[in-house]
Amino acid sequence: MSRPLDFNNNFFSDEAEEEEETQEVDEIKFDDEEEGEGEDLFADDVLVRDYAYNPELDKYEEDYIDNQDYIPLTFEDRMKAEEEMIKRDKLENDDEEEEDIAVNETSGIGRDAINKSLMLALQGNDEEEDEEMEEDNDDELFNNDMREALNDTRTRTKLIRKFKTFFTKQQVKYMDSIKSAIGNNKRSLVVNFPDLSIDPTLLLLLTDLPEETLELMDESLHLIVEREHVEYRGDPLRVRIKNLPTVESVRDLRYSSLNQLIAIRGVVTRRTAMFPQLKFVKYDCVKCGESLSPIIVRNSDVPKPSSCPNCSGKNCFIINESKTVYSNHQKITIQEPPGTVPAGRIPRSKDVILTDDLIDCVRPGEEVIVTGIYKQNYDAFLNVKQGFPVFATIIEANYVEKLFDKRNESITKQDEFKIQTLSKHPYIQEKIKKSIAPSIYGHENIKLGIALSLFGGVRRVSEEHTTRGDINVLLLGDPGTAKSQVLKYVEKTANRAVYTTGKGSSAVGLTASVKKDPITGEWTLEGGALVLADEGVCMIDEFDKMNDQDRTSIHEAMEQQSISISKAGIVTTLQARCAVIAAANPIRGKYDASKTFHQNVDLSEPILSRFDILFIVRDIVDEKIDERLAKFVVQSHFNSHPKQMELRLKQQRDANYKEVVTGGIESKQEDEEYLHNREAIPQELLKKYIIIAKNLRPSLNQINKERLTKFYTDLRKYSEEGSGLTVTARHLESIIRMSEASARMHLRSFVNDNDVNTAITVMLDSFISTQKFSVAGALKRKFKRYLQSPDDDHQLLLHILNEMVKTKISLMDEEEESDTIEISIKDFKNEVAKKKIYDVSTFLDNVELLSKKGFTIEGDKIIFTSN
Repeated sequence: MSRPLDFNNNFFSDEAEEEEETQEVDEIKFDDEEEGEGEDLFADDVLVRDYAYNPELDKYEEDYIDNQDYIPLTFEDRMKAEEEMIKRDKLENDDEEEEDIAVNETSGIGRDAINKSLMLALQGNDEEEDEEMEEDNDDELFNNDMREALNDTRTRTKLIRKFKTFFTKQQVKYMDSIKSAIGNNKRSLVVNFPDLSIDPTLLLLLTDLPEETLELMDESLHLIVEREHVEYRGDPLRVRIKNLPTVESVRDLRYSSLNQLIAIRGVVTRRTAMFPQLKFVKYDCVKCGESLSPIIVRNSDVPKPSSCPNCSGKNCFIINESKTVYSNHQKITIQEPPGTVPAGRIPRSKDVILTDDLIDCVRPGEEVIVTGIYKQNYDAFLNVKQGFPVFATIIEANYVEKLFDKRNESITKQDEFKIQTLSKHPYIQEKIKKSIAPSIYGHENIKLGIALSLFGGVRRVSEEHTTRGDINVLLLGDPGTAKSQVLKYVEKTANRAVYTTGKGSSAVGLTASVKKDPITGEWTLEGGALVLADEGVCMIDEFDKMNDQDRTSIHEAMEQQSISISKAGIVTTLQARCAVIAAANPIRGKYDASKTFHQNVDLSEPILSRFDILFIVRDIVDEKIDERLAKFVVQSHFNSHPKQMELRLKQQRDANYKEVVTGGIESKQEDEEYLHNREAIPQELLKKYIIIAKNLRPSLNQINKERLTKFYTDLRKYSEEGSGLTVTARHLESIIRMSEASARMHLRSFVNDNDVNTAITVMLDSFISTQKFSVAGALKRKFKRYLQSPDDDHQLLLHILNEMVKTKISLMDEEEESDTIEISIKDFKNEVAKKKIYDVSTFLDNVELLSKKGFTIEGDKIIFTSN
């Protein structure tokens, strides 16, 4: 009976306590009611009384005011201070953790629960660095499903901290890049892919899960900007990745590359207009007016909620356009570079999606390397067309780099040394001529013209007009004279080349076209052959087979080097900065020298005047020339026989073995013999030679302007009397361009008289070859003083030097006679200037010729040694 009594006593005691608390509350309420009415906050003079002067209250206690000046901390000092504060806070947390564990162990709470709660608390603090999390084994991330692991809050927090450490500590240079990007109002930060190799975890994540990893990098970058640049209110920066180790071709893309970060190379052939794309969409309910949280749009499908969470209404949502966030969206098409397509195959293309600040970064015709994520995109139209379920693939671009800026990167220091050595060779022009189409016999003048076109002149751009620097060449002549073979060689030698034929090309195929996308219905711009050959060479074979209307369409591209488009509401101008090398046949198949030029050619005067160099290639019967040609052709076939190829392979193996035994010294000397003799230059080195030469801009300050002017007036005079090619002011510009190209061959920064003589010789050959046979001989005699080669100048200079030696010997006494005679180079230049020759550098560099005649160069003197 005692237990119920105790229960009742406790029950009544609890009721008594509740009654006492209620009485106390009532007393408090009663006391509040007895207080005064208080201050009227809505009175008219409240603000006046608040701001009235009160000397007792209107002052600050000086003990709490810090008037000391502080020197701003640098970024490194600030990071050290933060590390010290983090260590201090961690020690305090460890002490508190021990106290909590001691208390909670007595109450039955285990240690694991304490650690878990502490871990969750530390995840929310962005400033702390959890050393235990850093020491976790990263292999657990790759042993499990990485995509599921990235959904874990703990893993995401750890990776964000890793990226913050990468930007702020491991690669401090990116802190300056972030500051520069914010200062220049840029919207992206370019990260070099090899820099991520400092942490293999980040490198593997970016390769396998690029989309999720880039989101983490963007988030870590956003946190850094918020901490270091508090006043920044612009668009959040995005991370761009460049310099992936492998660059794939469009043809090599397979399913294994899906959802991975790739880099592909191609030429932009088509570009759409810019369209707004949904980024965050916000819905409003029509029935109850409820606004849902913004929904992230990741793919082309826009998610839409089925029912309203407030009124349970179905299909009652509309897009709130004022609160919906859009982003820029553009689609381009890249195609395999023309020189990389296998023979007999069609070039393949791939669509690339550009967003944000990548919009309009490239135009049709430019060669680019696109770094992005290879994705699949469901296309209902494609499924209906194919009859079975397939997916269209696209590339979401992360970074676009123009390949023109990377051409110089392939040239090594060793290549630069070889090229500089070649440029000082006295017969470098002859070596380059031999390197152009070495498998073709003869045609020395054509090879020189092709070489001048490959090197090109200087393009001058001003506010008034633009003068082209590319040299256009037309090969016109009999069949079987290797015109097409020359074009094919240029296609393999030029850094960027497009080959086409006149019959297989139309006006829009050569210039540009506006097409309608059959799926989206958008009007897109697609570049033709001249646009794709921008900053390169465009070869057109069978030029005479083109229609007149098609030939007229390339007039603007050949002179102004641009293509204007005004179709389907698209008004724009494309760049076509390329040299045109064309081949054509006469009207009746063979060129008849007894007739005039216009009787042999079915080409209009406007198109002919746009060619800087015009070569008439004739198949003339000559017993000696035919014999040498036959021997050359037979020897070429003999060298390509399988037995000869086996012999060359055996010689190559022996050379490799010799290189291993001798350390590569002798074989290296044998391989580099072309640097000192007159033999041809290897094709790969010639490509690099052209790249370096095109970076030069030779000046025209040292040319003989009077001689050039006199030549042009004489050429104009005889062109009116003759029946050949009509000479216009364009041909004067052609001479200047060819002179600059000749200076580039020698890697000179200025144009000298030898370069002008070379250009005049090529122009005269082009002009005289278009005349009738009866007129050509007379013109050669009239222009004989202009037709001189560098060898002729060298013989004249050698004669002057010998005369100076004889004069000096005659003035010497018998006692002063010596085996050596010294002549000052300054005196030699003054004597040569009387013959109107102002540049003797090539002659003085011709050591082979001077040594045969007993001359050597020592400092500023020419030493003659008698035998």
